[in-house]
Amino acid sequence: MQRGSKPVRGSGAPVRKKTNKTVAVRSKKRQSRKTSRKGGLLGSLKQLNIKLIGLCSLALLIVILSIFIFTRNNAYRILVNEQEIGIIRRDRNVDLDELVEFAVFAIENDISTRILKNEEVKFVPARANNRQVIDVNIAIMRISGSITYKVEAVAIEVDGVTMALLLNEEQAETVKNRVVQRFIPNDSTIERFEFLEDYTHRRLFVELDELNTQSEAYNALTATNRSLVVHTVQSGENLTIIAARHGTTVEAILALNPGRSANDILGLGAQLVLSLPVPVLSVVTYERITFLETIPRETTNIENNNMNRGQNRVVQHGQDGEAYVTALRVRVNGIEDISRFEEINREITVEPVPEIVEIGMR
Repeated sequence: MQRGSKPVRGSGAPVRKKTNKTVAVRSKKRQSRKTSRKGGLLGSLKQLNIKLIGLCSLALLIVILSIFIFTRNNAYRILVNEQEIGIIRRDRNVDLDELVEFAVFAIENDISTRILKNEEVKFVPARANNRQVIDVNIAIMRISGSITYKVEAVAIEVDGVTMALLLNEEQAETVKNRVVQRFIPNDSTIERFEFLEDYTHRRLFVELDELNTQSEAYNALTATNRSLVVHTVQSGENLTIIAARHGTTVEAILALNPGRSANDILGLGAQLVLSLPVPVLSVVTYERITFLETIPRETTNIENNNMNRGQNRVVQHGQDGEAYVTALRVRVNGIEDISRFEEINREITVEPVPEIVEIGMR
């Protein structure tokens, strides 16, 4: 063995010397293993933090949903004139405007006319439990019973003045027919009628307590006022007949016509001043009548110089004719007005034959 050599342990094989490169490699491996162990720990901590954050977020979401569910508005308070009349459940299938329309329709169906509600029906979002809410049908009934309203009425006007307010056209027509009927004789058939005044119907909305009954409307239209009128004497009339026809007395007629006496014979076409009860609404009726009218024969005189004066001789006997007449008899407030008599048709059934008479001239 050479001096200076270091003996080898074991088998006596030579041992490699450690170089600086080998030492550096081993140091890096040890450092890598330490870094790896540290990175795994940090990764585990990060995963744990992510799970905790997820759980906290889920818990917060549950809390928020719970608050929303248990505090959100699930109903509506129904207010009429700011007074609560009930609570209904919020339902996407229920149209709030339709609820009010159904309530209005129920009223209109009950009173048979349209209405105009006075108050606004409000639906205010609210939170309610099952014991507080009411059924939709009950809500409609409560709205109907709570709102006030104006009703559509028919105003009967005479010369622009409102005489009565009735619920509908049917009532107005019934009253009008009653007014007219009192001037129609039982044995006659009226073809048409009209009013002397401007009679109209007008629709408007009024308060319910402003409506009149049919009896009140009838009384208003048949009320009378005394008025002076000029009467033209017709065929066959005398003071007694005139007084009876016009609801007055002979004495009252004479008081208005100075110079007349009870025994006066009235000429056809003479005029008298009468104080008559004139109704608010004057009724003119037209009655179709048919009658046979005599057509007077004509007489023709022929001079005969061969006959002595004072002697007459019928050469041809005459004969009256006949005509079948259709006409309208006109009455004003039940009294016949001859001046308004209207002939519609005249059919001659028998021609008149003239009578020819010879008159002596010698």
